[in-house]
Amino acid sequence: MVEIEELYHYFQEKNNCSVTYEDGLLTITLSSRGEARICGQRTQLLIRGKVYDEFDWDEEDDIDDLVLIVENFAAHLERMGRDGNATYRAASESASSRSIWGFIFMLLGGLICMVMMGRTGDARWLATLFIWPLVAITLLVMILRSTFSRYWVCPQCAKPLPLIRRKLLPRMEYTARCPKCGYDLEQIVSVEQLRDEELCAASAPSVSVSLWPARICGWVGVAFAAFMALLVVVDWEAGNDIGVALGLVVLILCLVVNLQLLLRRAPSLTESLQPMVVVRESRPVVWVGIFLWLIGIALVFGGTAVALATPQEAEYVVFMGGTGLVSQFTGVWMLLACCNRVLYIWDEPSLACVVYISSWGRLRRFETRRIASTLLTFNSAIHLLDENGKKLASVETNMYGVGRLLDWLEMRDLLPTMSEAMQKQAEQKGVAEPKTVAWREEYRTRWHSHLKAIRAGMWAAIILLGIGGVLPAVLYLKGVLKFTAMIRLLTLAPLLFLLFCFIFSPVLLFGSRPKGATEEWNAMHIKVPVGWLFLCALIYWEQIDNLWSRWILQIAEDGWNWVGQAMLLVVVLTVLFALATPRRLRRDSTLIMGFLLLSFSFPIVYGVNLMLSGPALHSPLVILDSHAADPEVKGDEHTLTVRLKDGCETEMYVFDFDYDAAMSGEELVLCSKESPLGITFVDIHRPETEYREENAMTISDFTKEVEENETEMLMGGKLVNLNLEPVLAYGRMRALFGEPNYESQNFEMAYTYILSCQPGSSQKVYLHVYEGSGGPAIGGQYDERSQQAAEALKKLLESSDEVVDYQYEGYYPDAGVKIWMGIENGVPYFREERCDEIPDIL
Repeated sequence: MVEIEELYHYFQEKNNCSVTYEDGLLTITLSSRGEARICGQRTQLLIRGKVYDEFDWDEEDDIDDLVLIVENFAAHLERMGRDGNATYRAASESASSRSIWGFIFMLLGGLICMVMMGRTGDARWLATLFIWPLVAITLLVMILRSTFSRYWVCPQCAKPLPLIRRKLLPRMEYTARCPKCGYDLEQIVSVEQLRDEELCAASAPSVSVSLWPARICGWVGVAFAAFMALLVVVDWEAGNDIGVALGLVVLILCLVVNLQLLLRRAPSLTESLQPMVVVRESRPVVWVGIFLWLIGIALVFGGTAVALATPQEAEYVVFMGGTGLVSQFTGVWMLLACCNRVLYIWDEPSLACVVYISSWGRLRRFETRRIASTLLTFNSAIHLLDENGKKLASVETNMYGVGRLLDWLEMRDLLPTMSEAMQKQAEQKGVAEPKTVAWREEYRTRWHSHLKAIRAGMWAAIILLGIGGVLPAVLYLKGVLKFTAMIRLLTLAPLLFLLFCFIFSPVLLFGSRPKGATEEWNAMHIKVPVGWLFLCALIYWEQIDNLWSRWILQIAEDGWNWVGQAMLLVVVLTVLFALATPRRLRRDSTLIMGFLLLSFSFPIVYGVNLMLSGPALHSPLVILDSHAADPEVKGDEHTLTVRLKDGCETEMYVFDFDYDAAMSGEELVLCSKESPLGITFVDIHRPETEYREENAMTISDFTKEVEENETEMLMGGKLVNLNLEPVLAYGRMRALFGEPNYESQNFEMAYTYILSCQPGSSQKVYLHVYEGSGGPAIGGQYDERSQQAAEALKKLLESSDEVVDYQYEGYYPDAGVKIWMGIENGVPYFREERCDEIPDIL
């Protein structure tokens, strides 16, 4: 009795139930769904007045266990109620799917604000960036209110159901009954159906699946595409329009592909009973999808980098970006298949239907009696057909739950029959039908239906691999290709073949055929010509190691950084290849592929670092040590130990004439290119006529040009910004070069000076100093001579102290202000005021 009173007081303090205690009977009412009755040592759990469970307890039992049983029963009833509340479920799903557009609107708006702020430098875009989330949240509130007003209404009286409005975003306040008319919103199954469901659940397979891989890849992919698009637009310069356009197209498609991982969701099912058969994609497909997605991200990144570095070579951007998008789309498709694709079968008197959900979230529902026959196809897929032979749904034999599906088909006398293609294959190879089916059940994949196409594709990839190792070098030696273009082709050529091997590894045989293998086994595997592959790999390795990286553009000694990158590449790709290869082929295939990757690793690391490296930097050659080749020692070469710009030392192989020039004291320069991955490329050559140190040039080397041929002189775009205030920059230019070539009342193009310089006896270099939207800047052609001249002029202007008095009056149309600036008695001034009427000054 004491324990019952304790229970009475305990549940009386809880707000989600009502408690009555009369004549030794404790009744705990759990909303309108059910109740618990405790009388003496007898406890009953009821649902809608019918006994769901009952048991005895005595004073020796722990009272906390009884409390836990009742609370778990209450939680179970609440879940049943929410699952059976079709109105609440429909409103939740609609609000979830629609609200994501509000977040996309916020992301795109913020991206536009950051891009415009980076291009114009206007602080108003920064303010808009902080205000934009409020605008997006307001839109999100409107979307949620519109959704709730449409879906969160009573089906009986059409009155709106209660909402929680205390927080920023409106939320639904769950209710089991309509507060207006009392209509019961929950459709809870009966006690008999609930017991049958629990019995089925005890033997039914688990259908839970994690959505996190797809969500993480989706958000990372969207963030990657948005961030790279921002970088591309911020770095947009005149003359680079083709590269920026191609990069943006690739990144927009990348954004669309990754958004599918966030938007494509499997619809919720209305069936409350546990299905008898569940067929779902196997877990290894997740890892293959993630791998292909990562390969796609890497290729898209490489394509974008190539677009910014060499916009004139559009074919490389299209190849890398297109290949990356295809790989990424395949990975997204596999990830969505693991999240969404599933086949459910219910075969109960009250529910006999089949539900098939595709990878993209499309749902198809039909009755089980519509299945008239099944077919096992050549690619190991089981097709469910109707009486007219039309396919209703299909699954592969390597999916989880196929065994239960075959058992169910056997009970209904619907075991799969072989397709004509499979029968012909069995007849040609002389294999008995039972053995062929057994082998296909265990080993076959979807790729086995395309063996002829895969074999043709393999030889095409090998031929392209061989051509890619020879043709670029020939074109470079004949002067058709530049060195960087040749290295790009040498780097990209192996990637296509390696991607081919990773995708079709279940059907590729790298090792020797096992002894005693049947004709069927041999027919289901494509023998890879490993000897030809190692010959191609040797061509690539020898070119990079003994030719291009030794005599053209060498890698500076940097603590074996490139060796670490190559080993990391080999280990990661070998492990991923092992995971993608069936266990029966894993040992030989992984070993051979590891050696192939080791042969290709150095060419790939060399090419990727060179593609990612910045512009070439020149500096005077500082020789620390030298070694002359001994003619009597085979393989001995001339070497020079030089100092890099960062103070480090490196040993370089040099030709005879470069060594003789260095020893004779002839002027040589060190050309270096740095990769963001830590690799530095160096080369030694004679100074070209346009090369001079920046501090060797003076103001007298720059001459103001007349206005003839100004169109040619003003071609190009911005090269460098001047770190000077606009008022000082204009005063300094007037002091050094006099009146400008052009002056305008539009402050964004206030003045323009056309200057020229002619280092040595080379062709003239034209520069233009101007006031732009981002402040004073120096522009010119996009070449090395113009860049070096602009850097020299920038240094001279910023270090000069000369100014002259002047006055300037103009307008800033974008800001709607009038500007006065100038220098009076050596003191600069700058002021502005609001102007409602701005004259037409464009």
